[in-house]
Amino acid sequence: GPLTHDAVARAHERTGALAMMVERLLVLATPSDAPLGGETVALDELTEDVIAALPEADRARVTFERAAGLTLDGDETLLAMLVSNALSNALKFGTHVQVTVDARGIEVRDDGPGIAPEDAPHLFAPLYSGAHATREGVAGHGLGLALIAHVARRHRGTVSLVDTGSGARLRVDFSR
Repeated sequence: GPLTHDAVARAHERTGALAMMVERLLVLATPSDAPLGGETVALDELTEDVIAALPEADRARVTFERAAGLTLDGDETLLAMLVSNALSNALKFGTHVQVTVDARGIEVRDDGPGIAPEDAPHLFAPLYSGAHATREGVAGHGLGLALIAHVARRHRGTVSLVDTGSGARLRVDFSR
């Protein structure tokens, strides 16, 4: 049948989502010890840019605190993907997200349902969706947290995700 504006818009949206999924899979397929671009990245400025690029409704749900600056040698695109995925995940599950960049790294807190104990050992595995996400039909492919952990490792960082009793706290620390 004839293409309508809505049909083209849906096809465009779907194509963008598929492209993002392929990009995430390609990042995950890159060895953890592969060389990085060697750029100097100000994590606080990059985080501010990622938040500014969010849709207005999502941006209104995010509070950003720059407790200290952190400059990393690494790949700006990969670090932006890390921050974007952390925000996307927190916004999926919480109504409010608190992002803090300090001298050690970045922390993203949400006020969502938290982490089911049975999910904790598997959260950073590619293609794993937690019990709450599966039960509630939360959109996703189980790539976001795996990508965050992979990018953190490539930048000599560590990542943790813990239940806070009223949401979750994702922490990425980078070695100096």
